[in-house]
Amino acid sequence: MLNFHIIKATYLSDYSVRFLFADKTLKDFDFRPYLNLIFFKELKEINLFKNFNLKNNTITWCNGEIDFAPDTIYEQGVIVK
Repeated sequence: MLNFHIIKATYLSDYSVRFLFADKTLKDFDFRPYLNLIFFKELKEINLFKNFNLKNNTITWCNGEIDFAPDTIYEQGVIVK
């Protein structure tokens, strides 16, 4: 769904990122609860975590080897007012 497309991602602090979605919704998302999952353990290294990109309208790390579902960020992120 187009609403889930990430247009912009800005590092905030620790493991939190602010996202702007295609529908102009702005949300903050804390990745800490996910860092113990096997797919995301590498991202515990904060310098690696900070080195993200946007690819195919989602956030990615390690040249696209690690990504995170934009619909989860949209649904569970905290709206910024």
